[in-house]
Amino acid sequence: LFHQGERESMLLADISHRVILVVLFDNRTTLGMVKLKLKGAVDELTRLFDRMFSTAARKPATASPALLGDIDEEIDRLFQ
Repeated sequence: LFHQGERESMLLADISHRVILVVLFDNRTTLGMVKLKLKGAVDELTRLFDRMFSTAARKPATASPALLGDIDEEIDRLFQ
């Protein structure tokens, strides 16, 4: 997705169908140059996130009761 502004533009790229990469650039850079540089970065980040997500899926997420208690207290403090 691309949005061109008066002075700044924004390009969004999908990474592993779970992450959005946002690239902000000004009018000193062309969209073509950003897309050229972004292609390799998107491919590399996709491989990295795919590996990370597959590793996380194999390991069950656990949290200690003490950690959860601290989180509850912090949420209560934020919303009081």
